[in-house]
Amino acid sequence: IYATGMSNGGFMSNRLACEAADLFAAVAPVSSVIGVLDCEPARPISIMMFNGTADVLVPYNGGGFFSAPETFAGWADRNGCVGDPVQTFAGGAEGDAIAQWIEIEHVRQLDAHDSQRRRQHNRSNES
Repeated sequence: IYATGMSNGGFMSNRLACEAADLFAAVAPVSSVIGVLDCEPARPISIMMFNGTADVLVPYNGGGFFSAPETFAGWADRNGCVGDPVQTFAGGAEGDAIAQWIEIEHVRQLDAHDSQRRRQHNRSNES
């Protein structure tokens, strides 16, 4: 089982990692940081965090909450990670290629669903 959420849902997924690591394989909080003071997961748990440096609701560098770097460091410590983080990928698509690909894939998925609905509708009208 995996958990993710954005903003309040991200805070929830962090908390699930703290309190239910025995039930969840991994969590991926988005636009959130850890919101609990006591976090002692039953086992190391995989975390994939998504935070924006321009986020005004959950500021990257903290302010009312822990910061994203503090949250990241806390999970690294809880999970027994050692050494400095290593950047494994620095490339990426040029321009808007990724956004265009996502948009094209989304349209293809919608078209496939619409085609399926039309086939089902036609079958029901044939009877």
